[in-house]
Amino acid sequence: MARDVLTSIADASNKEADNHRRASLLYEGVLQENEDDETFGDFDTPYIDSYASQGTQPFITMTNLNLSEFNRLWSLCECEANAAWYEGRCRKNRVSAKDAFFMLLTLLKHYNTWDKHAAGTSNI
Repeated sequence: MARDVLTSIADASNKEADNHRRASLLYEGVLQENEDDETFGDFDTPYIDSYASQGTQPFITMTNLNLSEFNRLWSLCECEANAAWYEGRCRKNRVSAKDAFFMLLTLLKHYNTWDKHAAGTSNI
């Protein structure tokens, strides 16, 4: 009886480890693709572009993430965020969903209003 329980636990553990290994192989290409991709996609992102054009350090200062990390994080929520952001028939937002996500991360890091941070970017 105890041997059967231990065997079934070991089998379940082996299946789980195999599942994790296959999942990591499946998503490894996607993660590598996101790490290599420094572009931000099809939508205009003037806020992100203004910080990214100054180099990596201002972007890291604002969010504690480099561009690759930001893109990887954005890829996890991009579909849902875009669907919610562009939903409805009202007037379109002046800010893209990706820029809003950048603003959110900045606000979470610094605990200030976005207006205070946006004051330094005169071209927006």
